[in-house]
Amino acid sequence: MTLLRPIIEELTIMNYVVQKGRFDTASYELKVTLKNLKFENIVDLVKDGKIIKKLHGRISNLAAHGTTSRIKSNLYDLNGKILPTVGVAIDPGRTPRCLHEIMQASRYMIRILADFYGTKREF
Repeated sequence: MTLLRPIIEELTIMNYVVQKGRFDTASYELKVTLKNLKFENIVDLVKDGKIIKKLHGRISNLAAHGTTSRIKSNLYDLNGKILPTVGVAIDPGRTPRCLHEIMQASRYMIRILADFYGTKREF
């Protein structure tokens, strides 16, 4: 689940670049830093942006965050040694919700990749 959030962000950016023909912008920003092509800036500009935003939010609420800054802040002290906190919660009630969101994210990923490679299919 943790990895789905950044994957959705990157695929949404790729989707935007393809839909809007912003290949030059993408090429330039990949060499420097992403300023215009950020998930938060473009999610509302792509087809199904509201649906993607909601999916992104649900996954964000269900999963740990895998960003560098979040991982750095999840530390604990064990006998004077600082270690990363890696954990999961065993929560049978959330498991079906998580599996549903994984399915939804997978469908989105397949659709975007199929569009990107020119294979139009309904999912």
